[in-house]
Amino acid sequence: MGNYIVDFYCSNCQVVIEIDGSQHSDQAEYDENRDQYLNSLGLTVIRIPASEVLYRMKGVMDMLYEHPELRERK
Repeated sequence: MGNYIVDFYCSNCQVVIEIDGSQHSDQAEYDENRDQYLNSLGLTVIRIPASEVLYRMKGVMDMLYEHPELRERK
């Protein structure tokens, strides 16, 4: 999207899901600029730590299932 690569994109919901590994601790300013750009396109960015995906996948799935931006739109 633009000059950025996103991990997951749901066009129906206009949501970007980012899985943040350890490299993100060294690039906070880059991530903030990236999120601002994606938000300016009308997208919602959901950031999930990689450790949550690796060790607590059910909790991640529950959070995404309940997230207001990913709920079925009526």
